[in-house]
Amino acid sequence: MERSRVLPKSHIFPKWNNLYFLLMIGFTLIAEGFDVHVPKGYIYFAMAFSVGVEMLNIRVRRKKETETIRLNKNISENGVV
Repeated sequence: MERSRVLPKSHIFPKWNNLYFLLMIGFTLIAEGFDVHVPKGYIYFAMAFSVGVEMLNIRVRRKKETETIRLNKNISENGVV
């Protein structure tokens, strides 16, 4: 059970990508079993594109988290700092 928590909760999408990859490979194997040819290039391109987009998303999220936030002055109840 603990092995499935390798990635933090903020990076949940790679887990979903892994599930989609397994489903895509499974459906491709089933289709191949019924003599339907699926070009492997389509599958590899879909996987590479998905990984590329997810890497960009992680970089953008990390960049947003590290941006500094400017705070206003702390004002007490009587208006004097």
